[in-house]
Amino acid sequence: MSQALTSPDLLAGLQAGDARAQEALVETFRPALHGLAVLRGFSHTAAEEIAQDTLAVALVQLREGRFEGRSQLSTWLFAIFNRRAADRRRADWRWEQHSVSLDDLTASGRPHSATLTREVDTATVVRVQDALARLTSEQRVVLLLNVHE
Repeated sequence: MSQALTSPDLLAGLQAGDARAQEALVETFRPALHGLAVLRGFSHTAAEEIAQDTLAVALVQLREGRFEGRSQLSTWLFAIFNRRAADRRRADWRWEQHSVSLDDLTASGRPHSATLTREVDTATVVRVQDALARLTSEQRVVLLLNVHE
């Protein structure tokens, strides 16, 4: 880490919301956070989201004065990263446990037998497909963005 990132001036700039200080923090840590997330098995897209989320949370907390200086800035930042990555892992797990891919459906619109073992009944799948078929393209985009978020 560069000496500039450990200086009291940088910390004061971050706490004041100085754009140059924020840019220095992001440019220094985003690649490392992204790389660490990829090493933990996240896709590049998810890794980028985790890195950006970590930095956004850190910048807000810095402006709120929540960094107390009892550790190095990098240590504090990686603690935030660990929590954000764990949150993402839990969210991904819940999504996988409670979703049925439309790819799992046969041409008849009925799920493959393997899909049914995931505790989703045929009637539910058919109702979801019917509801999706009635949506406009704009509504589908909104739904997709909401689910993704």
